[in-house]
Amino acid sequence: MGQSYKIVTTNLGRTAVRFALAQGTSVKLTHMAVGDGGGQDVEPMSSMTGLVRETFRAQINEITFDAVHPDMFTAELFIPQSVGGFYIREVGLFMEDGTLFAVGSMPLTEKPDLSSGSASDLLIKIIVRVLDASTISISIDPAQVLATRDYVDRMDRERIRAAVEAHNTEQAAHDYLARKTVQIKAGTGLSGGGTLEADRTLTVKYGTAAGTACQGNDARLSNARTPTAHKDTHKTGGSDAITPTDIGAADKTIQIKAGTGLSGGGTLEADRTLTVKYGTAAGTACQGNDARLS
Repeated sequence: MGQSYKIVTTNLGRTAVRFALAQGTSVKLTHMAVGDGGGQDVEPMSSMTGLVRETFRAQINEITFDAVHPDMFTAELFIPQSVGGFYIREVGLFMEDGTLFAVGSMPLTEKPDLSSGSASDLLIKIIVRVLDASTISISIDPAQVLATRDYVDRMDRERIRAAVEAHNTEQAAHDYLARKTVQIKAGTGLSGGGTLEADRTLTVKYGTAAGTACQGNDARLSNARTPTAHKDTHKTGGSDAITPTDIGAADKTIQIKAGTGLSGGGTLEADRTLTVKYGTAAGTACQGNDARLS
């Protein structure tokens, strides 16, 4: 059967968690370390107070808490490519005062140095289970934290989510937006409408009653002009004949009469022409080429 790997909290770590729960305080974790186990596989035990043989220690890069399991958290250690020349078989998590909080075994991992020509960064993550992860806090120097891609992506998502939530609750940012509960109401002659939660349609009400409109092909309409029957009542001899006076017109029987020196004229029933009378008698006019003119 192959080697199994695990993480256990130490007796001192469990005691610290119980004390924090009782006092309403927290357990501050600050560092992680790795070791080579003295060249042998390591069986982590809760009685341990340190690694078998520590090879590298650094500030914790990040601690994240499990949203589903309140008794679990993940701790992360970053080992830069400039550090190496050793193997890793064990890992430890330390409290602020240097006490070993949790210890674990790892598959044999080589961490080469720069001289090997294959040096690279190494990120180690361990999952730790405790009585209540809410008692765990991290005390680190932010200037020494390496921002991993996952961390940056997560922080970006959190910042974006926070910004969106802040925007959604900021009334001033929506002054030019209408509330979706506002209604488009149908006035007289219209039907339809509703709130702004969906598209709305307003329709003209057609009918024969007041407050409705008749359609262009309504049978009651007669080509959109004065009906013939109505016209006949107003003609001469009709039951309601319109006189020239009613509409401010002249009676066609009135005459244009020719006065002295003119001939022609007649009633207004047709075009009329008035003509100057030329001659040699009184009441006539001589023409411009009359021989009597000197």
